[in-house]
Amino acid sequence: FKGKPGYDVESQDGFVVILDTNVTPELVNEGYARDIVRHVQELRKEASYEVSDRIYLLVRADGDIEKAVTTFADYIEKETLAVELSQSGEMDPDIKKDVEVAGQPITIEIRKA
Repeated sequence: FKGKPGYDVESQDGFVVILDTNVTPELVNEGYARDIVRHVQELRKEASYEVSDRIYLLVRADGDIEKAVTTFADYIEKETLAVELSQSGEMDPDIKKDVEVAGQPITIEIRKA
């Protein structure tokens, strides 16, 4: 079997699987949010936080990354145990780090709640 453009097809033992390989803007933004969560979890580890520690989170980003943070704010808060997620303002962080998401610079700051 051969799939149409944007689809991959595999078959084996009488089963056929078709995979839609089109990447939507929503999937791209979700990927950005997941990458931010990964960076925050690394910072939590660097700060020697306990797994159950709640945090205040500040994520400074521009453009598409900023939009992804806004769109997936609830997901980011839930996954990182953030009691508050801000995208502007000031914080006296326990740890701060400049990282890249999709080649774009962002700043992440966290403080134990």
